[in-house]
Parts: sequence; structure tokens; C-alpha cells
Amino acid sequence: MSKDSRSDGGDNAGSAAERSFSPFQVLIRLQYLRSQICGWVRGPGSDLTGKDTEEILFTLRGLAATARTTGVDAYAAICLHLAELIEPLVRVGGMPGAIRRALTGWADRSDRYLRHPRDPSHAAQLIEQLNHPEWASPFSRDEQGVLFRALRAPFARCFAMPVNTSPDGG
Repeated sequence: MSKDSRSDGGDNAGSAAERSFSPFQVLIRLQYLRSQICGWVRGPGSDLTGKDTEEILFTLRGLAATARTTGVDAYAAICLHLAELIEPLVRVGGMPGAIRRALTGWADRSDRYLRHPRDPSHAAQLIEQLNHPEWASPFSRDEQGVLFRALRAPFARCFAMPVNTSPDGG
């Protein structure tokens, strides 16, 4: 291994491609969140307990941190926005079924957005889902436009980057 190919942990650690968006890291966290939302509830009851809701809250915050480190800041902000909406539910003892279903819809749309970043309809559907009445915090048209552009921005940069295919990495 050459000295140039090793990371010294400084500001120049990793190539530009390595620092660009990698959906794998975010998708792994998202899949764990989906398993928490859907997998913990068995039988006719659709409400989650306070402890389950708190675990989901921690996972959402972790998802936000992962998204931020991979360069998807708008998605990280959405995760934190949802965490703010869910946090009071921990204090009242759990998550009602309607909010769990809304969170499930958000996770499904997030998955499509992250797996198919070139398709702007997935970013639009993600924003649309955040305006469902269960969240009680709709975004204005202007906010939706800003959020849409911010959700698309990291992918525009990623797809514009040339891919280095030379064997020496240089």
C-alpha cells in the first residue's frame, strides 16, 4: 500500500468519490428503522409503547447523523424534523397507529428516494408525504420548493462527478 493511498485522518482523507454520497450507509439505517416501525407490532394493536417510540427516536437521530455525514443534509434535516415531532410521544407513553402508519409511509418513500436519486418524483413524493395531516406540520409551497431543490442537490453533484477508472487511482 502506498503512502498516498492510506488515510492519515486529516482533511484530505479519502478521495472525492469516497466523500460523495453513498446510499448504502443511509439505507442500512433506514432498513433498521423500518424493522422497528413494522416488526415490533404484532396482532391487532397498532400503537407502539413509549420504549419502542424512544428507540425509533434514537434511530431517526442516527439516520440524520448518517445522512449528514454522507452529504444529504436536507434528508438529515427531515429526519430531525420527524424526531422533533415524535419526541413528545415518548413522554405520553407511545406512538398511535396513525402516526406509525405515516412514519411507515415516510420510510417507504425515503427508500425510493435514496435508491432512485435520479428520479425527481421520489423527492416530490417524500415531501408530499410529510404534508399528511398526521404530522400536523405542513410545509408551505415555498418551503416545499426549497426542500425539493435541497433534496436533489447532493445527487446533482454526485452524478456530475467523473468516475476514475484508472488502475492507479490517479
